[in-house]
Amino acid sequence: GKGISPSLSMAQTVSLLRVIAGGERDPEKVMTALNAQLEPMLNGLFVTAQYLVVEAKGFSWQAASAGHPAALYFSLAKGHIAELALESGPPLGLAGGFCYPRSQGRFEKGDKLLFYTDGWTEARDKREREFGVIRLKEHFFELRRGSAKEILAGLESAQTLFQSGTQQHDDLTALLLSL
Repeated sequence: GKGISPSLSMAQTVSLLRVIAGGERDPEKVMTALNAQLEPMLNGLFVTAQYLVVEAKGFSWQAASAGHPAALYFSLAKGHIAELALESGPPLGLAGGFCYPRSQGRFEKGDKLLFYTDGWTEARDKREREFGVIRLKEHFFELRRGSAKEILAGLESAQTLFQSGTQQHDDLTALLLSL
């Protein structure tokens, strides 16, 4: 989102998430409880989110999604990047009573996971073309051998070059998990 109101909503969301997740690790339960708390507070606004828990031993993971873009998953063993398509519930805060199904799996050593906001894929160039998920995947694949810092810097450079001469319309937030 853009502006002060969405920024305040995000601050509330992060604060509530810390409190709820402090006593519960199950992503399904965390997201359902977070939605119940946010619905009366957001007054028609909403928040997209993903919540992922990775066990350090064995790299097993559990996750739940609330309408957020799918993370990009680089599998070292398979040598390709795919969307980590989680079954998703609706964005947080729209209405109470929704469930956020838990997905689970296992990562391998050397895998990488890129979480990003829609500002990355919805960015437009001078001809009004979107950066898009395909272009983001391509750049992530080209940069996959780098460190997390190098990959994120490379993605930012690609995004800046793509948008050159245009105004940024949304936030660009990314988190890279290297296993």
